[in-house]
Amino acid sequence: MRQDFTRVRNGRFTIRWREDRRNLFLELLMFGIALYHLFDPGSPPRKAGPAIENCGILGPKSTKSTRIFACPTPLRAIDRPTPRWNRSEKSIIPRRMSSTGIETDARGSATESSADALGIYRRSLRAAAPRICRRGGRDFRVQWRGKAGDDPESLVEALEALESGRHTPQRIYSRGERTTVLRMEFEGRPLILKRFHLPSLRERVKYAVRASRAHRAWATARALDEIGIDAPNAPGFIDVRSASLPEASYLFLEFLEGAVPCRRWIKAWLHQREDDFRERFGRDLAGRLRDLYHRGIYHADTKTSNILVRDPEQPDLRRFYWIELESFRFGIPPTQKRILRNLVQINGSIGSKLSDTDRLAFLGYLSDVAPWAMNPGVADRIRARTLQRLNRELRGECGP
Repeated sequence: MRQDFTRVRNGRFTIRWREDRRNLFLELLMFGIALYHLFDPGSPPRKAGPAIENCGILGPKSTKSTRIFACPTPLRAIDRPTPRWNRSEKSIIPRRMSSTGIETDARGSATESSADALGIYRRSLRAAAPRICRRGGRDFRVQWRGKAGDDPESLVEALEALESGRHTPQRIYSRGERTTVLRMEFEGRPLILKRFHLPSLRERVKYAVRASRAHRAWATARALDEIGIDAPNAPGFIDVRSASLPEASYLFLEFLEGAVPCRRWIKAWLHQREDDFRERFGRDLAGRLRDLYHRGIYHADTKTSNILVRDPEQPDLRRFYWIELESFRFGIPPTQKRILRNLVQINGSIGSKLSDTDRLAFLGYLSDVAPWAMNPGVADRIRARTLQRLNRELRGECGP
C-alpha cells in the first residue's frame, strides 16, 4: 500500500481506498495515521502565513472511493505546489500537484484527462432513450437519430427483412461466432450494420443486467465525437429481447465513402513508397494512438484492420478512423503493459514487407508517452510476442 503524506501542519488529508475494503477498523486506522503525520515532530517549523491544504493517499493505485478527514483549521485554496520535508537534508522539496491538490506523477495529466473522458462516456451512455416496438413476441428497443426515431416500425421492418433473407445486404464484410458485419441502405443512405450475437445462455443473462455491446459502442461513438477523435458516427442501435432476456443487439454506423482498412493498404503499398512518405505515414498513425493515451482512452484491439484510412496517398488530407468501438475503454491511463499490447497488435497486423527500421522508427514516434519503448530489448520483446500472437491466430485461438 502506498503511504505518501505531506508533512505540513494544519493540513487537510484526503484518504482513498477501494469501496469493497471499507470497514470501521480501516477508517479508524487511516484517521489515526493522518493525525500522526499531522502532528509529526519531524515536520519543518511552521512559518507565519496562510494554512496549506494537503492531500495524502493511502491505498492501491486507481482507487475509486475517497473519504476526507479535515482538521479544524479553515480550508483555503491551493495557490502553489505543496512542499515536502526532506528529513535527511532538512530542506523543502517542491512537489507537483494536480488541479485537485493531489500529488501526481508523470501520468498526472493523463489521469485528469481519463476522468474527463470517462465522464463524457457515462453521460453518453445515459443519453439513450430507446423506444420499444413489439413484434412476433420479441421486444425491439430502438434508439435512432432520424425519422425512424419517432416511428421505429420502419427500421424494425428493414432489420427483419435482412434477417429473414427477404432483402439481400449490399455486402457482407465478416460473419463470425460473435459478430456479423454487413452493409445496408436505410432512409436513402448507406449504413454499416454490426450484429452482436449472444451464443450462450450465460451471455444472455450477463447482458440482461448491463448495457448491450451495441449500446456501449453507440455511446462510445458519441463520446469520441465530443472529445474530438475520428470515428464513424452511429445514428442508432437496436436491442432485441425475447422472454425478458436479450437475444441480440445491432449497431448502425455511417458508411465512410473512400475509407479503406489501414491493414490492407499498408500491406499492399506502404513498403513501395519513399522514406519520407513512410515516415510521415508512421508519424500520423502514431499520432492517433497518442491522442487516445493523452485523453485516458484505451483501445483493446488496435490491429490496423480496426483502423480505416481515407486519402492515404495524400499526407495533407489523410485521416484515420477508429472502428471496433466496443473495444474502447474510458478512464484508463496508459501503462507499459497496455501500450506494449497495442504495439504487438499493430506490429503483427502490418505484414512482413516493412523493414525493421520502419518498425523501430514507429516506437520512437511514441517517445512522449512511452519513453521506455526505445530501451534495449523492447523491440525483441515485441517481436517475440508478435510471433506468439501469430501462432495463436494460426491455431484459431484468437482473431486475425
